[in-house]
Amino acid sequence: MAHFAEVRTDTNEVLRVIVINNKDVDANGGDYSAGAEAWVTNLMANAQSESIKEIYGGSYPSDIYWKQCSYNKNNRGIYPGVGCKYNASADRFEGPQYFPSWTLNETTFMYEAPVPEPSGEHGDKYLQTAWDEDNQRWNGNTDDENYIWNPSTSSWEDA
Repeated sequence: MAHFAEVRTDTNEVLRVIVINNKDVDANGGDYSAGAEAWVTNLMANAQSESIKEIYGGSYPSDIYWKQCSYNKNNRGIYPGVGCKYNASADRFEGPQYFPSWTLNETTFMYEAPVPEPSGEHGDKYLQTAWDEDNQRWNGNTDDENYIWNPSTSSWEDA
């Protein structure tokens, strides 16, 4: 089965991914062809997702396009999900950039924090971790305790 991502033209953000029969793709130009992508565009012209309409205030994004993607990372970067982006100049899908300080790893096609995410393990506790963009650090917490990751010592410290 072939996979196609619906992408907003203005932001290159992936809205959804659908599955198309390989026979239909082959009959319309083959894998990763403009013909197959045009065929999917025509096929899906009136298949607007209600959940996408909800996200965008009741209206469907007016300008979209479809790009074939691969779930096994052998073509066009990562297998995209909602919020991923299509990079047209590199002809690949990339993970979402959650924060401005995060940079793209050119091997994994995922954005990474300036400080690698630590394990949430702290002694006999498991911490929920979250990136703190303002302070450029990882925070960890339990229901009643807060910690800050110190990359110099590779340990959690009391906040």
